[in-house]
Amino acid sequence: MSYFMNFLRYPSPGKTSAVLEAVIESVVAVGRPGNVAVPVSVGNPTIARPAIVSLVGGFQTLDELDALQEASLNDSVTMQRLDAIDALCERATWVVSEILSEPMSSLPDGFEPKIISRTIMHCIPSKRDELVNALIENRASSTSTVPPVVSRPIAGPVNQIRISRFAENLKDIQEQQSEAVSKLGDIPEMLTQPPVRIVSRIMHSQ
Repeated sequence: MSYFMNFLRYPSPGKTSAVLEAVIESVVAVGRPGNVAVPVSVGNPTIARPAIVSLVGGFQTLDELDALQEASLNDSVTMQRLDAIDALCERATWVVSEILSEPMSSLPDGFEPKIISRTIMHCIPSKRDELVNALIENRASSTSTVPPVVSRPIAGPVNQIRISRFAENLKDIQEQQSEAVSKLGDIPEMLTQPPVRIVSRIMHSQ
């Protein structure tokens, strides 16, 4: 399995551009594969201000993740950089996730993802493996340029599964979603609540 980290920063009013700039600088400083995305359409606009989401990935083992976290926590420059970003936000949090599907080794030549769609599902606990298998089977037959990524957080609700899709534009992401809906099969019967979908625009990738 491989792993990645998402950082979710909720900018204070009037601080969105400053947070975005600082987050991009922080991801660049880490030097690992990753991206930074801003919301195009949030899952629930009545709950909270939308988050700027950054991803740091490329961890093939949890030992690699341990090493980065320990190095960051013991480095005053890194911690000051993270604290400075947090000071611009209403709140900030992070999530470590395990990739359940085959990870992307590289993007196809000429493909530049500009949109990422994340669909979050909560399944009946006893149906988790069945749901994951169904999603991976659907992934295998996907016609998208980059197959969706199936993952789950290593903490939090144990029945949460995430599907991430990448596209060059909003039309493409909608077509991918339509294809996914056409292949739902028994998936809705495995869920405890309707899925939540969040669409974001990638502002930086490396």
